[in-house]
Amino acid sequence: MNVVSIDVGFGMVKAYTKRSTGASASLLFPAAVADGQGRSGVLGDGVSSSTSPVFSKIAVNGTWFYVGDRVELEARGTETQTHNARRVFEPAYTTLIAAALLGLDIDDSEDVVLALGLPLRDLHLRQQVKAHFEHTSLDVQSADMHRHYRIGQVGVTGQGIAALYDTIDAHELSQGTFGVVEIGAKTTDYSLLQRLTFSETATYSINIAMSNVLDQFLRHIERIGQERGLTDFQIHPRRVERHIIDHASHKQGLTIRIGKDTVDLEASFQDIVRAVANNIVDKVTKDMGNLYDLDGLVVAGGGALVMFEVMQRRLHDQVRVLLSNDPQFANAKGAYQMMLDMLEGESH
Repeated sequence: MNVVSIDVGFGMVKAYTKRSTGASASLLFPAAVADGQGRSGVLGDGVSSSTSPVFSKIAVNGTWFYVGDRVELEARGTETQTHNARRVFEPAYTTLIAAALLGLDIDDSEDVVLALGLPLRDLHLRQQVKAHFEHTSLDVQSADMHRHYRIGQVGVTGQGIAALYDTIDAHELSQGTFGVVEIGAKTTDYSLLQRLTFSETATYSINIAMSNVLDQFLRHIERIGQERGLTDFQIHPRRVERHIIDHASHKQGLTIRIGKDTVDLEASFQDIVRAVANNIVDKVTKDMGNLYDLDGLVVAGGGALVMFEVMQRRLHDQVRVLLSNDPQFANAKGAYQMMLDMLEGESH
């Protein structure tokens, strides 16, 4: 039995598993899909770091698709989908799951137990999603690999809830009330979990997220280029986002080459981050009310790497603000552990 957790965001796909040796394996790639003839069908417009292309082209149940970086790098200016709760039932979503299984080199000699994450606002679909994927088969092929996966049991949890599970001790979660703010590519979702019970009436989603930071920063860079006489200067979002993630992950300076010059953009970038993060905090405090009653507030998602410090400074006198463990993979890792706990409970 192979337990695999796959978190399909609007920006990136995060996948996580553990080998039979106990070693963990993870994978990160853009949530982008196009049909095998090259016609655009982009699912997301990633704004987080990608390790490398998974496969430029794969076949799923006999149909060929381009996936990951290959699509995204050719899709600048292509209109991408806005939030669509039904996207989980579309072929592009299944293709990303297949790419993640193949990219993790999951063995097909045993059934795959799949842990999936949904945006909190879409969690009402969890039983439909479970039924859609459970007991199905995926025949997946790349240029040099061919696997036939049988999907057995499927578990579905909310993005954010899984991040809490990965960050807060399970006993503490069972006794307290915690908030979670999930900063993704296109949206920020936030909600409450009281004694492990998810509150659908206290769940919110706003269209302020990492895409706002990236868009504003791109415009700022291109404006600098134009001011220096580079009238047609453009820079690809993928190049900029990788600078951002490297900066956030390693606390290194933020410099970008514009024309012949290397320009220090640290101060202007921090101004943009502060403005976006403060907008998120304003929305969270307005919608969630009195944060003093919470036992903790966890900030998760790829955007947490960039915005956590601003949010902590704003809220530290109201609530204990925690950065999720490994923010980009917190949901995938939390969902993986939740699935293991569920399987263990069923065996007793």
